[in-house]
Amino acid sequence: MNNTTECVTDYIQFYVDNVIPQKEIRNEVKDCIICVEKKAFKKRERMQLKNVQKELNCVLRIARKRHKEITEQLFFNELQKTVGQY
Repeated sequence: MNNTTECVTDYIQFYVDNVIPQKEIRNEVKDCIICVEKKAFKKRERMQLKNVQKELNCVLRIARKRHKEITEQLFFNELQKTVGQY
């Protein structure tokens, strides 16, 4: 029973690592905004913190949209390749 559980767990982990795309949003603008947000938080400046959070949300929204478009394009390209083989 224990061996079966370990085997299934390993299979699921293999699937997660190789099939499910992982999203990483990294850019200098986001890092800079986070630094400003930390400074505003430490100084307890609520208005500045609120403005920085709005700006950060906007940057993240744009990055998510760009990532979604890239992922969908890659998916459709792979789909067309597999359909073309048959």
